[in-house]
Amino acid sequence: MSRLITDLHIQGRLSASYFTPPLQSITDAGIASNAAIAATKLMHQHLLSYAQAGGTDVVSATQLLHIAKGAGSLIGLQVRPITAPTGGDKLFTVDIQKAASASGSWTSLLNAPLEISVSESSADNTNDSAVLAGTVTYDSGDALRLVIAASGSTGSQGQGVLCTATVREAAA
Repeated sequence: MSRLITDLHIQGRLSASYFTPPLQSITDAGIASNAAIAATKLMHQHLLSYAQAGGTDVVSATQLLHIAKGAGSLIGLQVRPITAPTGGDKLFTVDIQKAASASGSWTSLLNAPLEISVSESSADNTNDSAVLAGTVTYDSGDALRLVIAASGSTGSQGQGVLCTATVREAAA
C-alpha cells in the first residue's frame, strides 16, 4: 500500500475499485442539492398530528396515527391546549402507544401520560412536551396511536388541543 501525505487535487474523474471514506468526511454540505439520492436510502422524519377543535371541551379519544413502513423511533410528543383547564379538578392526559404488527396489545411509549391540568400549571397556547420512556423504537408494521383521557367533575375543561408526535423512520 502506498501513502500520500499531502493535499491532492484531481482535475478529472477519480476511479477506484473500492472506496471507504473516513468517518465524518462526508457531511450534508458535501452532498449536492441535485444528488438524486433515492428515498429508500434515507431516514424520514414524520410529524403525526391529531387535533380537537377550539371552543369545545377536550374529550376522551383514541386515534390511530401511523403504521410503520420501516423501523423507526419516537423523537418527541408535544401537546398544545388552546385553553388549558381552569379551576376545580378538570384535566386531560395524552399518551402515545404502540402495538407490534403481530399483536393487538398496546404499550405506552412515555414514562407517564402527559397531564394537562391546573395542578400541572398548564397554560393556554403553550407547548407541553412528554417525557419519553428512554430510547423509544418500533419495527416495520408496528402501529402507533394517541390516547386522550379527559376527567374531572369541577372547574372548566380545556378547550381544543393539538398533539404532534415526531418520528424518524428508515425507508423500507
